[in-house]
Parts: sequence; C-alpha cells; structure tokens
Amino acid sequence: MEITRLEKAALITTGAGAAFMTLLWNLAVQVDSANGWIVGLRILFALVSFAAFDLVLLSIVLRGLSISGICALIVVSGLSGAIGLEVAGVVEWKALHAAPALALAAFGAHLMFSGVGRVAPAAEPPGTVNNTQINVGVLPRTFAQFAAARAAEMPDATPAQIAAALGTSQQSFERLIERAAIITTQEE
Repeated sequence: MEITRLEKAALITTGAGAAFMTLLWNLAVQVDSANGWIVGLRILFALVSFAAFDLVLLSIVLRGLSISGICALIVVSGLSGAIGLEVAGVVEWKALHAAPALALAAFGAHLMFSGVGRVAPAAEPPGTVNNTQINVGVLPRTFAQFAAARAAEMPDATPAQIAAALGTSQQSFERLIERAAIITTQEE
C-alpha cells in the first residue's frame, strides 16, 4: 500500500511543527519571545501545526479502521484537545510543546503498522514453476552481474518476467543490466 499525497502532507506539516517547537524551545532560552520575528514565527507555525493536526486526523480516518489507526486517533485527538484547553486558558501545560512530535510518532507508527511502503511479492505467472538455478563457475560479485546471469538463464523470458523473478521492477532490472554491461567492459 502506498502513501497518499494527503498522508505526505500530514507528515511534512507535522514534522515542520515538531521541528519548530524544538527550535522555539531552544530559542526561548536565548531570545526575547516578544521580539517581532519570534511572534511572526509563532503565528506561522501555529497555522502549520493547526493544519498538521487536521491533516493527520483526516489521513487516519481515510485509511480505514485498524487498531493502529484507533490508537493514533486517540493520541492525536487527545493532543489536539489538550492544545485547545491550553489556548483557551483552562490549563497551562508546558509539555505541550512536544505535541507535534508525539503526533508525528503516533501517525508514523500507524503508517508503519498499516503496511505503507511495503512491496508486495512479485506473483509468478499461472502454471509457472520457478526452478531456475544459476550455474556459474564463479558467483557474481554484484547484484547487476547476478541479474545478468539470471537473465542469461531465462532466454525466453521477457524483461518483466525476469524482473519479477528477481523481485524488482522492470525499470530497475533494465538499469541493472546496463550496469552489468559497464562492469563487464571495465573488467575486460
């Protein structure tokens, strides 16, 4: 399952909010927080963080029901509610500077547990038994040479079939064959 544009936007904005909070925490020791450019940065990143939490919540809901999604939803919505209480002046929790980092961690864990970025194994064509064995005197030193040797043992296969047997994309396989040719030329 691939990461969506919405999820990328949520990750980027939440990461920016977390980085800003770290920067703000470091600068608070050294710079007057009433300084004009600090106030401007606070407003800018408050807007980024506001958008980030909404994007994260929306991304979690749109990905569908899962245990990791429920956990991330509880963490992020709880943080969002706590920030709302602080903004309203009901509570004063200095630790909420860590909220974007916690939201980023919860959302990142949710994406990892839901299988984002995992590559599905290449399916064998129906009725095909893959019992090809590389029989060479010397084992190939690089993956590119291995790919070329495998291709030589599958003369009737298309590049897409060889790529599937190697567990890679056709484009990656073709680049490997080009590299193998360059390596072979250099060794001669």
